[in-house]
Amino acid sequence: MVSLPVSAVTAICDTQSMGFGDRLTVKNVLAWRSKNPMMDGGIASFVSSDMFKSLRDAKSKARRWDHRLNAESKARKPSTLKEAARYLATPGLISLGGGLPSSQYFPLERIDIKVPNPPHFSETETREDGILKSAGKHDIAEGRSLYGNTSALDMAYRMFTTRGEYILVEKYTFPAAMETATPLGLKCIGINMDAEGLLPSHMDSILEDWDPSEHEGASKPWLLYTVPTGQNPTGITQGERRRRELYRVAQKHDVFILEDDPYYFLQMQPYTKFSDHPPPPSSHEEFLASLVPSLLSLDVDGRVMRMDSFSKVIAPGTRTGWITASEQIVERYIRHSELSTQNPSGVAQIVLYKLLEETWGHMG
Repeated sequence: MVSLPVSAVTAICDTQSMGFGDRLTVKNVLAWRSKNPMMDGGIASFVSSDMFKSLRDAKSKARRWDHRLNAESKARKPSTLKEAARYLATPGLISLGGGLPSSQYFPLERIDIKVPNPPHFSETETREDGILKSAGKHDIAEGRSLYGNTSALDMAYRMFTTRGEYILVEKYTFPAAMETATPLGLKCIGINMDAEGLLPSHMDSILEDWDPSEHEGASKPWLLYTVPTGQNPTGITQGERRRRELYRVAQKHDVFILEDDPYYFLQMQPYTKFSDHPPPPSSHEEFLASLVPSLLSLDVDGRVMRMDSFSKVIAPGTRTGWITASEQIVERYIRHSELSTQNPSGVAQIVLYKLLEETWGHMG
């Protein structure tokens, strides 16, 4: 047996033993993006979120959820027209497969928007010294640009649930969550709450003692809808310990979590009555470090689908949001969206791109 010097012995965790490359932060996102090839800029050109993902070594796949996806979701196939769009850049090809009118007949030449010039965000300051950004209809083709949650909840219900089933929600929950579930034949069972939000112990008790005969023959609920940050309507934010307890109960009973978190980036310092308020974070890193970890960040099984929206952090009515989930769940979600909402409004996407990417940047 050969003894190694102490300096030669190092310990690593299971994830450190796999190569993931540098951690992606707001500081290096532009460098990551520069490594991706330029997207094709034809009319209605094919686009995928894969074009904007970090070039990192592959992680192991999340667990699959075939046993939870319903028949409707499993039956959905990729849109043939959208799949065909990837071939539109073929030289000499004239496609008659989709509605692609000539851009010369578009009634808009460009969109101009005036955005705040940080740190001057008031209406008066923006009116006088704001930055004017323009988006022309040929910007991509001419190389001048790169741009390429209720709806999400409705599609999630349609993916996972079957009429007559129960879903878990907070005792006081977002009304639209129940109003979306009811027409689908779903029933909600409320989990008690305290000052820190949903009570994992009560959720565990509900599932441990579930008797189908007392619930019209319905099997034990396995889908949880929760608003963990600034919960609607109570305003409660679950702390990290509470979220970890909730996740452990979800693992115990094989519960899939729909994390609706549009208020996540609006977290502020704790309220202190009759005393000086703590100063706001002095840097992006300090701000991000101060945020309560999301349920998605605690997920090790692929049992969380997170829903985010610009409507709360930028402006209501932007009608633009996104989901984050495992590869399998995202693929099924795309199949649903292709035949319903398809994509967020292109006009809204352009406005957000001009504001967040070309003006404020990832550093804000």
